[in-house]
Amino acid sequence: MYNIYYSDIVIKQDVPKLSPPVKLLIQEAINSKLMRDPLKFGKPLRYNLKNCRSLRCGDYRIIYQILQKKINILVIKHRRDCYS
Repeated sequence: MYNIYYSDIVIKQDVPKLSPPVKLLIQEAINSKLMRDPLKFGKPLRYNLKNCRSLRCGDYRIIYQILQKKINILVIKHRRDCYS
């Protein structure tokens, strides 16, 4: 089991912009996929996000890093906005 930590940007900027159904979808994905096996479900990223992974939740992406048994969620945004 992994521990989940959210960055300040996610808490203050990303989450308040999400609609309630999207928040529920993302919370379910974090609980069912990230907390169990983040390496299996997340896609490794390249270039300037080299040590990060991405989890797809419909049109939204969760960008995170894995450090031992700790998952740092860095970004939760729509796919058109999260990689720029």
